[in-house]
Amino acid sequence: MATETPAIAKLLDEDVRSRARALLAQVGLDREYDKMPADLSGGMRKRAGLARALALGPAILLADEPSAGLDPVTAREIDELLVALKVRSTTTLVVVTHNIPGARTIGDELVFLHEGRSSHGAARGARPERRRPRTPIHDVRGGRLARTRRPRQEA
Repeated sequence: MATETPAIAKLLDEDVRSRARALLAQVGLDREYDKMPADLSGGMRKRAGLARALALGPAILLADEPSAGLDPVTAREIDELLVALKVRSTTTLVVVTHNIPGARTIGDELVFLHEGRSSHGAARGARPERRRPRTPIHDVRGGRLARTRRPRQEA
């Protein structure tokens, strides 16, 4: 492998720094560029992790409990940040959370798991063209996916 000249290495380094600054600005951390992770609050660390995940321009981004361990105000800010990123980018967000209000804020489509069964539906406020009818419940216990009948509602 050929070695880089110092001028090329410096240019690449400047490109990386520029990209890092742009991503940090995208998640509201433009003023925190020079800080170390230990100097950031929990919410700032979540934002920095999101910027890091976006660095390679993924087609799909999985966010596992993005607001876990945060106070309600900061959790709401993270939810709003995810909504803004969803609107501005072509990246598909898949969010796993126990925060039902947050899921309804972020998602266009929701999948709920309860006792090994899933049900699908559109989030409250989802754009009409994104709404889908509720689909049958699926049983995901035992590592298998099997379609089951919905329990009938008593009149």
